[in-house]
Amino acid sequence: MRDMEWIRLMNVYVRSKAEMLKSYLNSHGIEVWLVQESYEHFGYRFQYGDVEALVLNHQLAEAHALYKRSTWNFDATDVDKDEEEE
Repeated sequence: MRDMEWIRLMNVYVRSKAEMLKSYLNSHGIEVWLVQESYEHFGYRFQYGDVEALVLNHQLAEAHALYKRSTWNFDATDVDKDEEEE
């Protein structure tokens, strides 16, 4: 049996989109854990700010394939925020 660990699928910039991604993947049997560390210490959630979407290592390939099939463009993993502001 493989050791299970959480691996980053992608970073999503808007919490509502991260929740949508989680719901979509959950509906296909993929477990998703959303982490928004910079804001977890507050008593409320911010709608904006990087949310890390994690999946179990043995579900990563399937999660990538499902995300690609969705045609959504939520992945902010490699986005340089300085470039966005220009």
